[in-house]
Amino acid sequence: MLKKILGMVLFQFAVLGLLAVNSNSAKVDPASASMDTMQLKGYYQGLADRLGERAWQRVGSKAKLDAEREKMHKEFMFMLGLDPLPEKTDLHATSVRTIDVDEYTIEVLHYQSLPGFYVTANLYKPKKGKGPFPAVLWGPGHGNGEFGTKQKRQQHAAMWARAGYICIVVDPVQAAEIYGIHHGLAGYDLDDWYSRGYTPMAIEVWNAIRTVDYLLTRPDVDGDKLTLTGVSGGGHLSWMAGVAETRFAVVQPAAGPSQVP
Repeated sequence: MLKKILGMVLFQFAVLGLLAVNSNSAKVDPASASMDTMQLKGYYQGLADRLGERAWQRVGSKAKLDAEREKMHKEFMFMLGLDPLPEKTDLHATSVRTIDVDEYTIEVLHYQSLPGFYVTANLYKPKKGKGPFPAVLWGPGHGNGEFGTKQKRQQHAAMWARAGYICIVVDPVQAAEIYGIHHGLAGYDLDDWYSRGYTPMAIEVWNAIRTVDYLLTRPDVDGDKLTLTGVSGGGHLSWMAGVAETRFAVVQPAAGPSQVP
């Protein structure tokens, strides 16, 4: 199952940019393109069509995919900004308090994915059953709330806990108790991010990788039964981190890789 998901996601990134393209995929008038959204959309559609054709040629069969898998994974990690990976430093995991609910408990946590960079999370643990439990990393996406997006997604985490899973809900950048910026292009016109080599998804994926490291320190977690899922931005995190982090047994994105008009 995981191999199939990895193949699907790796193919998506072959489509998105692993291959060189001809800039003449659609006619564009440089004098008016920046003010003509339909002209730009046509241009980008032409690029996407070319990329799609070439990606199918590259990984159009299981044999081709298997032959390219290792190389494409390295290309993906480089594109994401995680090749080479940062050093895995001490997480300094801290349990702030535990909240007792009817069928589960909630541990309010924080840990450092990089020195001084805090990740805020809530961990839901079932009361029934005997551990070690299978565990779920749940990405809540970029909502809003004084206590992070994890506060808005409590019903989803509770569902997993009642079903016998440990579920850790990790706040994304820009929707956490400790504020950062994720939507730099969409909301802040930080168009120089990519040309400077920065992508906000890199830190989100790195936080997911370090969350796995944290889960594996817990004796109540079954490290062979880890699931990654989420909605909205958490769904996109599932696509990305599901490729980058191979310790997940199951990846369940609840968001598509593109928008359809």
